[in-house]
Formats: sequence, C-alpha cells, structure tokens
Amino acid sequence: MRTDDERRDTKQPRPADDGSAHEDRTHGPERRRVRSTMSATSTWWATVLAIVVFAVLGSGGMREAAEGMPLGWQRSVAM
Repeated sequence: MRTDDERRDTKQPRPADDGSAHEDRTHGPERRRVRSTMSATSTWWATVLAIVVFAVLGSGGMREAAEGMPLGWQRSVAM
C-alpha cells in the first residue's frame, strides 16, 4: 500500500496538445479581465446624491438670478 507522499509524487499523464488549450508555455494560463461594476441601486443613489449636491451648491446663484427676474410664473418657479 502506498503512503500519502508516494501518492502525491505520482504524475498524471498530460492530455495531448491539440492546440485547443489556451496556455502560454512561458506565462501560464490565459487570464480573463474581470470588470468591477456597480449595482443598479448604487448607481441610482449616486445619481440622486450628485443632483442634490449640485442643487445645494448652485442654489445661491439661482436665487440671486431669480430675484432679478420680473414678476411672473418663471420667477415663482425659480424661487
């Protein structure tokens, strides 16, 4: 009966190289590039946050512009 070390030392026969294996002999197996993506929920919240930040930062200038407008519905909406 073989010991564990003897079992590890036995080499399995290699399959025939028919050109279908995607392995470069010098650099190892071919690696696929994996893209990291955001979930739809994370993207949605990032968009909402960006709009809110834009509105807060731009609100001072918008109010000054609205105060200079003539009376009317456009001024009311801008205020």
